[in-house]
Amino acid sequence: MQALLNRVIVKPDEMPEKTESGIYMVPGRTQQNIERGFHKIWTGTVISAGPGYVNGKGVFVKNEIKEGQRVMFKLYAGAEVILDGVTCQIMCDHDIEAIVNDD
Repeated sequence: MQALLNRVIVKPDEMPEKTESGIYMVPGRTQQNIERGFHKIWTGTVISAGPGYVNGKGVFVKNEIKEGQRVMFKLYAGAEVILDGVTCQIMCDHDIEAIVNDD
């Protein structure tokens, strides 16, 4: 699958616990959960990135996100899809908060 425009397809590193009814149990922002390391930002690997988009002034804006990069993204960013049995997120490039450098 190829992402279009300024879209990005990300395979999350790990998903929160899912109930039998399909609801994700996302930890609340309590002091105890913060101390345990639960956050509202996820990390994942980009499996496809679109080329960019044309803005309202007719200027092409290049997508700076590349395949293979590890990124941090908003908890509720984009839409969940299943590709070859793997749960992924399709989102806009502006939903990505940072590129993770594993140096």
